[in-house]
Amino acid sequence: MRLGVQLNQSLNNRLDSRPDPLYNYDYTNDNFAMGVTAKVGREYSRALSRRWTATAGADLATGFKYMRSHVEGTTNAGNGEIARKTSTSVDRYYQVALLPFVGVRYALHHKLYATAEATVSMAYARVKATVEGSTVGIISQQETDVITGNTRYNFVNVTFMPINQILLHYLL
Repeated sequence: MRLGVQLNQSLNNRLDSRPDPLYNYDYTNDNFAMGVTAKVGREYSRALSRRWTATAGADLATGFKYMRSHVEGTTNAGNGEIARKTSTSVDRYYQVALLPFVGVRYALHHKLYATAEATVSMAYARVKATVEGSTVGIISQQETDVITGNTRYNFVNVTFMPINQILLHYLL
């Protein structure tokens, strides 16, 4: 039996230090994402040699992911006008997936192993997306449009990952 918990977090900040004056005068983009996934599965193995073992099986995973994106920038709106855009969006993903896999394990030491796995991910997700505010305006004319709203959608995704993960683990 395989049990696992995976925690992910990322923070990306982008600032155009040399913007293109015809398109973007300045631009910043801040993205934050975090997620948690719990997995349970079954693994079968067959020894190929003293150090090498072939593995196969499947995991069932469920998870949650939170993503927040904030964008600010000014751009050329034509006729010498400058437009400003500010946008913040939040997406929440709820997902279940079936992950059949095949792999190889190499014994580095008595109980220390390295494993590489290839996976086909078959996932279903439910997403709630919210735009917390988006403003676009011509600076010289003080025109602004404020857009807010949210939507919900579902999707199914099938992905082949030739090397899904490389693990270093200690077997008890």
